[in-house]
Amino acid sequence: TAELLAYIGENYPELADKLNVLIVLFTEKNYLKNKELVFKHYKLFDFSLQISLILSLEGLLVELINGGKRELVYERHLLHRFMLENGMFGFYKLTKMPTAIAENIITIALFCKEFQWLEGFIKLCSNDFAVEMKNNLILFAESCILYSRKQYPEAMKTIRLIKNLPYYTRFVLKNLELEMLYEMGEFTRLDYAIHSYLKFKENKSISAVFKKSMDQNISAFKMLVGLTEGGKKGDLKKLKEKLKTATPSQFTDWMLEKTAEL
Repeated sequence: TAELLAYIGENYPELADKLNVLIVLFTEKNYLKNKELVFKHYKLFDFSLQISLILSLEGLLVELINGGKRELVYERHLLHRFMLENGMFGFYKLTKMPTAIAENIITIALFCKEFQWLEGFIKLCSNDFAVEMKNNLILFAESCILYSRKQYPEAMKTIRLIKNLPYYTRFVLKNLELEMLYEMGEFTRLDYAIHSYLKFKENKSISAVFKKSMDQNISAFKMLVGLTEGGKKGDLKKLKEKLKTATPSQFTDWMLEKTAEL
């Protein structure tokens, strides 16, 4: 790759920056290096290609985060902010912002605890949401914000109002409900919530990847509850190891925080 880039720089200097971005972005897995190049040179490309470059960056981020790179989660939030600040969701104006895009933005803001920013996002961008999903997406964001303020009963009531969001968002909300019941010390209600979680997992529309993640989550959560209720402290080390090797998520990070309190 280095030799190819050197050859291009020497023989086609007018194309060097563009080709450098494309070659590095699609051949290397170093996110920060790729980000630096794309952010520096993205304006050399037409608007549709700018979007493709940024979405490729996000795809690399998802791959790395799912591979265990927790430290890159905040980079995904920063990438969403970059896109919003540079009008890169503007190409959706005629058809409204796809629900999946809005879901990702809200979910990653929750993961990164960027709740004040999330409030601003909803105020500025909710009119760009698909009409049929607008209310549900706003309620999703509001439930996250109420959760951040430890207004757990209000957050749970808000969650109950949400209808027809795709299963990944409902998966995130199921996690939040378990967290809030734990935080309130509602261990009797947790039994029902865990049963509901397991029933939800059997939905045929849920992919094998998410089912595996849910299995990991509920197994770790049960261990956490057991320890909180006076279980064997020797299991604490096992729980920490399980969480550190699980797919990074807001739920696993929350459980890591709770294990530190035991």
